[in-house]
Amino acid sequence: MDTSKDSVGAAPLLITLLGVEMTEKQLAKRFNKTCKAISSVKLLVLKKSG
Repeated sequence: MDTSKDSVGAAPLLITLLGVEMTEKQLAKRFNKTCKAISSVKLLVLKKSG
């Protein structure tokens, strides 16, 4: 998540919706970790099914 390209202000909205105190940099880091975790789970599922 590149918050420098957030022209619509989604990062502050996400922070508000999450209801936690964090900077946009922290949000980006959390988002990236979550995406990596989801990708890992997808790979595991594909390996088990194939």
